[in-house]
Amino acid sequence: MQKGLKRAIIVEMKKVTVVENKFEADLIADALSREGIRHLVRSYEDTAYDGIFVLQKGWGAILVAEEDEGRALEIIRELRRSWEKK
Repeated sequence: MQKGLKRAIIVEMKKVTVVENKFEADLIADALSREGIRHLVRSYEDTAYDGIFVLQKGWGAILVAEEDEGRALEIIRELRRSWEKK
């Protein structure tokens, strides 16, 4: 391996939830980051189709490493429950 190059690690990612907008995605991503959970935010926005997929699928999805799925779902449930109380 050349000096300065890092080894890539392939991780299976699983969709754990659909989000309705970027704000919700950012809040969930922040909560997962604080807990050390690897995640991706996948947006369904596509300007070529004028938002048609957003209407059908939601704004986007949160994906997490397969081994973190249970803990991620727990964090997301707690977070959404806290939003309902307000």
